[in-house]
Amino acid sequence: FNFSKCSFEQDSLFGLIDSLSFYKGDILKLDLSSIQTSVDGWNKLYDIMPSVIIPNLIELNWNCNEINLSNVKSIIGFLNNHKELTSLSLSDCIKSNEADIILNYFSDYFEKSNLLNLNI
Repeated sequence: FNFSKCSFEQDSLFGLIDSLSFYKGDILKLDLSSIQTSVDGWNKLYDIMPSVIIPNLIELNWNCNEINLSNVKSIIGFLNNHKELTSLSLSDCIKSNEADIILNYFSDYFEKSNLLNLNI
C-alpha cells in the first residue's frame, strides 16, 4: 500500500495503522514516506506503535519522517514486532546532530533483524 506524501487528520493515521493490524493478505509492502499529520496525530501514532502488529509486513518505507530522541523507542518497538520485515527504508529521517545517538538505539535491532535491504 502506498500512502507516500499523504496528509492525515488527527485520528486518521492512528486509524490506518490500527486497521492494517487486521490485514489478511499474503504479504504487505507499506510506503508511509513523507506523510503529514498534526502533532497530536504523531503522538497518537507513537503511543500505539510499540503494540501494533501488522501481519505479513515485509517492507516499510518511512523516508522523510523525522526520527528523533522522543520517538525512536516507539519506532524500534514497532519494528521489533515485525520479524518478517526484510526491507526497511529510513532515508532522510535522522538529523545529523542526533545521528550517533539514534543509530546506537537502532544497532541492536539491526543485529537481530531479518533485513535484507536497509536504506538510511
